[in-house]
Amino acid sequence: MKMQKFPTLFRAVAVLAAATGMASPSHAAPPTAAKLEAARSLISQKNISDMVKELSSPAYDGRLPGTAGDAASRDYIIGLFKSLKLKPAGTAGYLLPFTTTITQSDGEDGPANPQLGRTAQTSNIIGVLPGNDPLLRKEVILISGHRDHLGHTPKGVPYAGANDDASGVAAMVELARAFSKLKTNNKRTIMFVAFGAEEQAYMGSMYQAANPVPAAPNANIVLVISIDMI
Repeated sequence: MKMQKFPTLFRAVAVLAAATGMASPSHAAPPTAAKLEAARSLISQKNISDMVKELSSPAYDGRLPGTAGDAASRDYIIGLFKSLKLKPAGTAGYLLPFTTTITQSDGEDGPANPQLGRTAQTSNIIGVLPGNDPLLRKEVILISGHRDHLGHTPKGVPYAGANDDASGVAAMVELARAFSKLKTNNKRTIMFVAFGAEEQAYMGSMYQAANPVPAAPNANIVLVISIDMI
């Protein structure tokens, strides 16, 4: 998804989040064009670039689940969610912890690879902007990216994972930044998720689908936007 398409995506989701159903009373006016533009203007290519550079830096060592780099990405994204005042919606604050098995790691997937088959503890990171309509706030729009990657090469060189999927996480955070500006206007709840262990057979999203958090029962999710490799 090219950067110039973000204003269109933002406007489309903003209209859906603010739209009032036929059977639901309106408790807040839809955002005006001026409010939409003010919020859209917060979406910054520089912010996205800075987040991608951060998450793909050597300090994160490729963000393989269960590693120090995975924990560092967790803490970094939680800090971003807190700065935007997203409400924690995991089972442990912002976190939905789970256990995964490493099936894809450092590009050397032969039987001698010591990473393969290793059990790893990781988590999804979940924050929400609650809806304000008594009926429509039960409906959830889910916007996601995945924060993990493949670790490092056998020689210790990190797989940066800038495109896959630091770019998607950064875009998701920028959309959260814009929607935070309109938080009094969304009738539906907007959930932002940085999935863990998606490179491990989509474990993060599969785990959340099988173990939905209270803020978003599966039947209440009306739209999912997964942002990957933009």
